[in-house]
Amino acid sequence: MARVNEKNIQSLHREFLTVENFIGVWLDANINHRSDDYQSLFTQVQKLINLIVPFTDPDLCMDFISDIKNEKIFLIISGSLGEKMISLLQNFSQTNSIYIYCDNKAKHEKWANKEKKIQGVFTKTQAIYDVFRRDIRQCQDDLVSFNMLSSTYDLNQSDQLFIYIQILKDILIHMECEPNSKLDFIDFCHSRYQHNP
Repeated sequence: MARVNEKNIQSLHREFLTVENFIGVWLDANINHRSDDYQSLFTQVQKLINLIVPFTDPDLCMDFISDIKNEKIFLIISGSLGEKMISLLQNFSQTNSIYIYCDNKAKHEKWANKEKKIQGVFTKTQAIYDVFRRDIRQCQDDLVSFNMLSSTYDLNQSDQLFIYIQILKDILIHMECEPNSKLDFIDFCHSRYQHNP
């Protein structure tokens, strides 16, 4: 896994942000000191979100988050950095949820319980993964559920909508594809999800 620096932040944006709705960001100045825990949680979370970007530098992390426009960020942060940076992180609209991962739960719960985007303070990888998974699924459900008809919809227009949907369906079903279209799509998916086991 490559380290994130200023040069490759832009390439991360170009390569992934058009494909993913969610981005995992992990900010911990001592990220390599907990390598067993880190690898375990990283692997588990990567099954839920293809793109997880680890940071040890808070400034680079803030730059990365501020450049994101349309995706939701799920942020895992160490307790010490979280306490220092929470007021800034809370203000980013793209930050959906924050998870404090630390060794001293009691110390960090005091300040963390006051913040609305913080989903909890965790010392165990399984506990943080369970809450993370629940939140990702909830966001996925929120993205999928929509209503074609508003509550003030004029029912006289329903015939027009029905015809529109039938025409769209017919176009999609009968649309001719190039012989390599399916292979091109598979190659595209492989390139975008190559780091996801």
